[in-house]
Amino acid sequence: MKEPVLQSLVPLLLLVHDERPNVSQVCWDTLSSAAEFLKWHQLGGFIQRKDTWQSCDCLLTRYKGRANNFLCQTMAFLENPQTPLRQAAIRFIGNHRAGVPLTGGLDPVPGSPQSLPAAISNPWSPSPPPPYPTMGSW
Repeated sequence: MKEPVLQSLVPLLLLVHDERPNVSQVCWDTLSSAAEFLKWHQLGGFIQRKDTWQSCDCLLTRYKGRANNFLCQTMAFLENPQTPLRQAAIRFIGNHRAGVPLTGGLDPVPGSPQSLPAAISNPWSPSPPPPYPTMGSW
């Protein structure tokens, strides 16, 4: 039973960023139950404070050998239609790959879309066309 619980942690930690408050709250409640089931008091404390990135750091520290699995789980969130979920996945992947703790990484204000470059905050928005020379610029 421990394995399915461990496999659910990363998706739940990303889904707490869901735009629907009821979904986010259910994820926090489920994470709390998971930490209790795993008898993982440190993680439970971060979850009680709703500290997503400390929780992720804690998970990655304890289960370093599963980091690639966690990254694979996160990749699916890059295609989510909700911007906050894509941003959370980008932060998780980017900071993990850079070796930066998630709590002090690329996004200085957690959840703030303004803190991410435009190309990252909405990677699916079309790029502006390149400037074309006009008759006067030749």
